[in-house]
Amino acid sequence: MTKFEDLALPLSVLRGVQHANFTECTPIQAVALPHALNHKDLFCQAQTGTGKTAAFLLSSFTHVLQEELDSPPSKTPGAPATLVLAPTRELALQIVADAHKLAKFTELRIVAVYGGMAYRQQVRQLEKGVDIIVATPGRLIDFIQQGVIVLRNTRIAVIDEADRMLDMGFIPDVRRILRHLPPPGARQTLLFSATLSPEVKRLAAQWTKDPIELSVNPEKLTVDNIQQINIPVRQTEKFNFLVDLLRNWKSARVLIFTNRKIAAEMLSKRLSRAGISVAFLSGDVAQNRRISILDGFKKGKPDVLVATDLASRGIHVDDISLVINYDIPYEPEAYVHRVGRTARSGKDGVAINFVCEAGGFYMADVEVLLGKSIRSLSQNELFDKLRSTPAAPSAAPAPPRRESPGSVPAAPEPVQDLPILPQHTSKPRRIRRNTTTSAPPRDTRKEPALALQPPAPPMPKRSLSRRRKSRSQSMPQTAIPEPPRHLPPPRETSLTPQSKIPRGRGSRRRRNHNADA
Repeated sequence: MTKFEDLALPLSVLRGVQHANFTECTPIQAVALPHALNHKDLFCQAQTGTGKTAAFLLSSFTHVLQEELDSPPSKTPGAPATLVLAPTRELALQIVADAHKLAKFTELRIVAVYGGMAYRQQVRQLEKGVDIIVATPGRLIDFIQQGVIVLRNTRIAVIDEADRMLDMGFIPDVRRILRHLPPPGARQTLLFSATLSPEVKRLAAQWTKDPIELSVNPEKLTVDNIQQINIPVRQTEKFNFLVDLLRNWKSARVLIFTNRKIAAEMLSKRLSRAGISVAFLSGDVAQNRRISILDGFKKGKPDVLVATDLASRGIHVDDISLVINYDIPYEPEAYVHRVGRTARSGKDGVAINFVCEAGGFYMADVEVLLGKSIRSLSQNELFDKLRSTPAAPSAAPAPPRRESPGSVPAAPEPVQDLPILPQHTSKPRRIRRNTTTSAPPRDTRKEPALALQPPAPPMPKRSLSRRRKSRSQSMPQTAIPEPPRHLPPPRETSLTPQSKIPRGRGSRRRRNHNADA
């Protein structure tokens, strides 16, 4: 195994490597660092979580420190020596965090440039001088147009997650940025990604000079430490199965992926109503909120995070135990980056895919890209496997409750049988009452016999007219309300030929004409 001490790294950089607990180079670092330190253009492909970020950061630190030794450092405001392009804000922040950790014992100034944060704050950081800029395309182009950032003296250009950066949506922005850099040959260009398609290589060839293609285990796009499982489940049963899975999962930090923002937001709300501590992350969330969510997720508060593909390239958490593809991604390359969030730094991880009616078509493309078939398990088999794992504290019987010395044990509540309701039949059955129930005592004393009285004489028959008359007299008489006094009495009018004129349009005109006549 190649060690960092065997490479031509400055002493201050080696101290940062030891501070980060890095002892030996990963396979991609062992093959990429020697060429990168010799100022060669590289196309590097390796699995997610294998140390690609440290590879281009260590080589960039070495070149910048060597240039500062050859000439006194000037640190021109807004003129970096190294530019790193990242597709998402989360990835840019993660690269800056790793860079500060590795450059702890150096005097390098590293600034993150991305949208969604205070504009003036980033400008003030750039005005103090900068060595390395890690930026997203949108905010970087804005600063270049305003003259805040000048790239004509930049010697190293790094494109991280090159397959996403050279996607159709980012190609115009990347071309515009590279025009402000020195031409190929006068600068070093490094491309790093977990997947590099031939189309991306042909596109990037115009921005490099004699690039060297390096690939570590190209036939294995995912590391062997990830246990991938397909679970056939209907679309209508996904949520219930997800809740059962989260309640039976014994490890912390679970990352759930969906294809759309609205689906991720709705899923997080439903999980929260089900009593599960969950957070939601997408591009619509404010940047300050996104930073706080990621910081809390790294600390385990909450343990479950629902996100879109935005997080598949920006979350670098070493303790994610489970990745759930609630929706199978439309693009097979996105699946590689999703499951790469677990099993980082040599640890083990699990990736469970919910394969519904529509997801089976996308999963077939994923298996073609991986070059292997993923094992399928039924829901019962998965739960049996989870129950068979050791250290299940929830399965142990609860210890007896200890009562205080002065407390009185509570008496057990009497168990009462619930009455059984009769079934609906054509002939109802008689229900025998339970005489053992606590009913009030019945007075058994003999009551005195009632004296017999002669029957009442029959009422005399009355005629129908007298009966109606008596009924009308017994009914209350309602007075007819009088008209209000303030209204004038109705005026008596005589029926004249003039009153027979119809009251239509023009009737007043004809009435006046008759009166004049």
